[in-house]
Amino acid sequence: MTNVTLEIGQSLDETWAERARALPPAKRDQLMSRADAMREQTDGGPTAYACYRALRDDLDPTRPADAERLTWLLRRARGPDRDLEELSRMAAASVPGTGLWYFGQYRLAHYEQAAGRIDDAVKRLFALRKSVAGGDPVEEGGALANLALCLLQQRRTLESLLTGRRAVAALERAGHTRALLHTRIVLARLYMHLHDWSRHEAEMAAVEAGLPALSEEDREFLAPQHLMMSACGALERRRLDEAVALFERFERVRPEKWSPSAVRRAHALTLLGRVDEATRVVAQLRTRRQNQWLTMRIDTVDTMCTVARDAKETVSARVERFFESLPKEAPSRRAQRLVDVAEALRARGGFDDLAKRAYDLAAASILARMAELDRFAREEQPQLEITREERLELGRIREALLERHEEVRHAVIRHVHAMPDDWFTEDGLFALCAWCGCVRHRDGTWIPLGALLPEDPRLRVTHGMCPDCGCDQDGAR
Repeated sequence: MTNVTLEIGQSLDETWAERARALPPAKRDQLMSRADAMREQTDGGPTAYACYRALRDDLDPTRPADAERLTWLLRRARGPDRDLEELSRMAAASVPGTGLWYFGQYRLAHYEQAAGRIDDAVKRLFALRKSVAGGDPVEEGGALANLALCLLQQRRTLESLLTGRRAVAALERAGHTRALLHTRIVLARLYMHLHDWSRHEAEMAAVEAGLPALSEEDREFLAPQHLMMSACGALERRRLDEAVALFERFERVRPEKWSPSAVRRAHALTLLGRVDEATRVVAQLRTRRQNQWLTMRIDTVDTMCTVARDAKETVSARVERFFESLPKEAPSRRAQRLVDVAEALRARGGFDDLAKRAYDLAAASILARMAELDRFAREEQPQLEITREERLELGRIREALLERHEEVRHAVIRHVHAMPDDWFTEDGLFALCAWCGCVRHRDGTWIPLGALLPEDPRLRVTHGMCPDCGCDQDGAR
């Protein structure tokens, strides 16, 4: 039988794996023992990992030596890995509280996330986080970091932000640099969505400072993510030439991620007035596979290009189609797309009614988002156990939503003038919190609109106390 060698740095391809699997059990055990020794050496980890992967069918979670190997293997797995899914299921069924059980649960959440079963992943990670809270900071931080990503995919921005901040605290205690930097990139993305630029820049600077300390493999994984986030931040802040250059650089580094970068680059080109270039990018994007997010971004850029170059009749028809195509979910993202189109219409001139309508729709989306924030603060608190400091942070973020675009503020005022009956009490009064100025909806939701109420004698106001202020006053006593 042909001898099968195992040396540090050796390329273990599928041919090697087939030959290794054909060896007698005793010979395979020798290869496993050799890999055990390698994984403790500085350069031996990748070879040991490949050997365990090749001989994964021999791993039995009930045997202590194999349980240790499997824990090590699952801990180092990168991204969704279907080859290891069955082993993860076996590991997840092992003794709760052990390292093997933790990484089995952790990897299964990855598979659920990759399969689009985000609700299952979130449920598993909330339970996992509760099981490891206060224990190993690596395990707690890992569960929180993965949970933050899943919540972000569900567009639960504030939950993701709070969870990500807790993950950073745990991973800093653990000294787990790669996971810490990955989570900081997630936080930078969240702060960008919230236009909290000082905190966004702080997270990005921390990632940039930490990258040189990583292994080459980890840098190759995280550096492109940092580059993409730099490009997105430049676009959001309208540093457009910088954004175009950074997106082009990212597309050279990660050509397989061309579409998400190219649609943002086309957006920046449109804002720069380079409409012909943006139109060509959009045409290329139309030929590729699209998800809902990408379709919405392409439609936004296409609409902006149409506004900039086409005849009035064509513009009106295209904008109407854009309004009709907007998805009902993700109100904050919907608002941003609407404001982009409204600003393009205003810049073109001659479309005041369409621009006003776009701003009105954006304002309605902002109001819907604010209602989501209030429901989150009220309903999700037991699950996340929100602290007083975090509640204050939520209030700051909530109020900042109205400061992003002055036009949206004016549109919100128009909405207040035309409030439907469900914003008034049965006596026709407008219920305002005497402490913070929030306005009460009949369903019990309190929205921070008091500062925007028009000075109108027809608007009869009564005062009360919202739940947050009630808690603060109880605490003061």
